[in-house]
Amino acid sequence: MPEFIVVDDDGMHNIVCRKVIERMTGGAAVRTYTEALEGLEYIRSKYTDNSADLTILLLDIDMPVTTGWQALDIFQKFPAIVKDNVRIYMLSSSLDPYDREMADAHPLVAGFIMKALSHDKFKLLFPQYTIENP
Repeated sequence: MPEFIVVDDDGMHNIVCRKVIERMTGGAAVRTYTEALEGLEYIRSKYTDNSADLTILLLDIDMPVTTGWQALDIFQKFPAIVKDNVRIYMLSSSLDPYDREMADAHPLVAGFIMKALSHDKFKLLFPQYTIENP
């Protein structure tokens, strides 16, 4: 089971994501951050021992200090072991099709999630981690 990391400046959305992930997976490890740089630092430190555990990062696009796009620019400079073992899904509440187009075109982005994360969205994106009867 991968570790899930949610980076969103909206603390309430972090709580919703944590609850959905924990319920749908039967208790996967979930870390939440309201600041992108803190989440990225955790990810970088996690792979200093050359571990190869999968991490799924749910990254908000629109944040005040460091945007999701800026966080991707920083992540691009991480060592290969990190980039090879982190799957990034962009989160957005924006209806602007540009956000989805940018996410779809970005080589580091595995998918796009329209907020709020729900049980149905989780099941569609991550069926391999979803328990039978959450």
